[in-house]
Amino acid sequence: MDPISAIGLLSSLSSLIGASKEVIGLIKSFKDGDKELIGLYNSISLFEENLKGFDRILRSRRTGHKISVETINNAIKESAGMMKELEDRLLSVSKSESSTVRRIKWVQHRSTFEKITEDLKGKCMMLHSLVSVAQMYMIQIIDNEIIT
Repeated sequence: MDPISAIGLLSSLSSLIGASKEVIGLIKSFKDGDKELIGLYNSISLFEENLKGFDRILRSRRTGHKISVETINNAIKESAGMMKELEDRLLSVSKSESSTVRRIKWVQHRSTFEKITEDLKGKCMMLHSLVSVAQMYMIQIIDNEIIT
């Protein structure tokens, strides 16, 4: 991976980590503590941790970055869109003063939140796989350096 591509990906990844932190903060701000938010909160927290791990791998000087730039870039763009949609929907639900109105809005958006939660789980598995591939390649580089 050329340095310019790596810098662009790292920048996009940092923005995505920031967006996930904002959504986590927004979920924490819900005073009603809807049970449904717990699953969403856990999925986003896991997603954020996976992003941070991937960020560390991309920043590593020992990683050969044999993962396609296009693959990573597409995953980041899809995830950023998902975070934006999630934030917009959470803001829409949270704007209501009345807990009854908020509950009605929650029911209207519930299926979307469930779909995003499932999509986040898929993205977490994908990021975990990318980190594993990158770490495996990193181990091979280290082993080759030890042998030579």
